[in-house]
Amino acid sequence: TDVNLKVNKEAVLTITPSASSYVGGDIVAGIMASGFQNEKQAIFIDIGTNGELAALKDGKIICTSTAAGPALEGMNIDCGCRSEEGAIDSFDIDENYNIACNTIGGAKAIGICGSGLIDIAGALVKRNILMESGRWNKNLNPKIASRLRDKKFYITEDIYISQKDIRQIQLAKGAIAAGLIMMLEEIGLTIEEIPVVYIAGAFGYHINPNNIKIIGLIPNGFSGEIKFLGNTSLEGSRLALINKDCLEKENEIKENMEVLELSLKENFQDVFISQLDF
Repeated sequence: TDVNLKVNKEAVLTITPSASSYVGGDIVAGIMASGFQNEKQAIFIDIGTNGELAALKDGKIICTSTAAGPALEGMNIDCGCRSEEGAIDSFDIDENYNIACNTIGGAKAIGICGSGLIDIAGALVKRNILMESGRWNKNLNPKIASRLRDKKFYITEDIYISQKDIRQIQLAKGAIAAGLIMMLEEIGLTIEEIPVVYIAGAFGYHINPNNIKIIGLIPNGFSGEIKFLGNTSLEGSRLALINKDCLEKENEIKENMEVLELSLKENFQDVFISQLDF
């Protein structure tokens, strides 16, 4: 098949091994690049349209994939955007309802990228502007109430997060959290026993780890460390190209991965619904 790659005709095309159709080479490459497999017990989350997950226990790896959708990458969000100059990438509201908002490059805000979206949702839940159900609190402090108009919370004069956006976040984080619960159950661990969670994805390193916990992307009970790794699939692919040992490690990881098909789990929908609230 002609894939129109502009490379030397003698070039060798190397494809990172995949664990299954929905657990692709990106998470295999990411696990290799991160050193995840050297932990005793850990979780690996690659946030994307398919939230790819892996759990490790004493050398055994179980992996799965959830339909998280693109919301956590800033897509399907009214004011969402990629991680580019002007994207809101961090956000907070202090106890006096003062807002701190940062954009990539310090430029004028053009939208909200994935890391900013998680920070905004976390801050809104923390200050009870968003209730656990995901609905807006109608009894807001006057210092902040003027920002909530037509079921939209305005970050700037023209950049906002809407009720629809909140629902997209809930669906995404609910899918990931439910996948983690099912996967841990399969491998014989609880979230309380996990000392570290690795989080990969193109949104970068700038998320406040507390907001990951506040919105419930990781199920309640986790008290360990969160490590943000950036785009590990790209780094793993780079390492595999320049070092044959790394490619061999990826093949070993793939052979050692057991795939959990969530669609075959009768109680997945119930667990998913239980994880929608903040």
